[in-house]
Amino acid sequence: MKIYFKFFIPLLFLVACKEKNEPATAENIPLYPEPITVAVNTNKGYSINPITGDSIVPLVNSFGDTVKTGIPIPFNAVLVDTKEINSLANRKIVAPTEMIIQNNVHPLPSKLTIIPVDTTQLKKVKMGKGVIINVTAKKMPFREPHPVKALPMRFKDAATANIQYLDVEQGMSSSYVYSMLEDKKGNLWFTADGGGISKYDGVSFSHYGQKEGLSEISIYTVMEDSKSNIWIGTQRGVDKFDGKNFTQYNDASNGHMVNSIIEDNKGNIWFGTNGGLTRYDGKEFTNYTTKDGLPNDTVLVYMEDRNGNIWIGSHLGVAKLQGEYFTYYSENDGLLNQSVTSLLEDSGGNIWIGTTKGLIKFNGKSFICYSEKEGLYVNSNVSSLMEDKNGNIWISTIFGGLNKFDGKKFTYFNQAEGLSNNKVRKAIE
Repeated sequence: MKIYFKFFIPLLFLVACKEKNEPATAENIPLYPEPITVAVNTNKGYSINPITGDSIVPLVNSFGDTVKTGIPIPFNAVLVDTKEINSLANRKIVAPTEMIIQNNVHPLPSKLTIIPVDTTQLKKVKMGKGVIINVTAKKMPFREPHPVKALPMRFKDAATANIQYLDVEQGMSSSYVYSMLEDKKGNLWFTADGGGISKYDGVSFSHYGQKEGLSEISIYTVMEDSKSNIWIGTQRGVDKFDGKNFTQYNDASNGHMVNSIIEDNKGNIWFGTNGGLTRYDGKEFTNYTTKDGLPNDTVLVYMEDRNGNIWIGSHLGVAKLQGEYFTYYSENDGLLNQSVTSLLEDSGGNIWIGTTKGLIKFNGKSFICYSEKEGLYVNSNVSSLMEDKNGNIWISTIFGGLNKFDGKKFTYFNQAEGLSNNKVRKAIE
């Protein structure tokens, strides 16, 4: 150990002394070369690049004329007579003529198909009492999923409209969206085929599946009630999410697919299923079928109008439940098609009926028909209807994209305009 320190310590000392006594020649070397300064020639400019020595290539304008560089540009002023200026002020202003040049815009024809409806001849059936279903409420343990930060929305290549989209790459659980909802807090909920339900707050996605308490991951409809509960219609039943837990209602739909959910003005929750119509009053589930007055047991869609009437769309037309009676509307009464897939009451009180063969507006007296010849896009299989704040009716179609109707013309949007797919299930504002 003594020999080691004898040689080691002086060695350190020598190295340190050598570094200290060496001249610091490399400390002040500049990182970048000195800038080149060139005097500005405002009189004649330059014909040769003073830095590279290359000749400066003249500019050629759109007329093919050579624009010489490095020379002053003449400025020619023209004296205008004040009488000519005054004559310009007195010229007549002509309003521009509006012309539609887009290929995706179709004005209505001068003559529409209008079918009067004789309301005195409509079939009426008294509503039955229904059958009470024994339903077990199963509250599931809940685990809040970890949010997934969403990537920015994307534009489709060569899109002709300002349409942005979200997909799996942006954080969604599935590309196949069946239904959408905006809740009272501004969150968007997306239901997916095989992907459960997802909540999107504009920044991140939260995905809910069976691990979080869902009974199924194939979900077809979603609705928020007046108490802020999220009701979820699945392939075989109904789930409710109160923000803290999922509650599964086994046999609420008798094992049938749930197609739509609404809440009426009395607080009842209605479920349209492939096995009839089910009402939940907060205590009991009551199922109604053709035995109780429904035109068909496959209830695809239904809604409540401003007068409290329940409108039901099925594979055999429309039924309006007013008080204790169903009133039927079928092809014999003027419907384009028996299979009614969507319903909407607009701000004017008109009832819009979407079918697999087009669209109908019912003003209480007549059916006004809209199909391909009226400007609705080629595939007129309507999947859902929505009215925006400006009164435009938005028509979602299966394989026909999205249509907007402003009362005078149809404007359709498909993949050429920027949609990610032409199969549109639902639109919300």
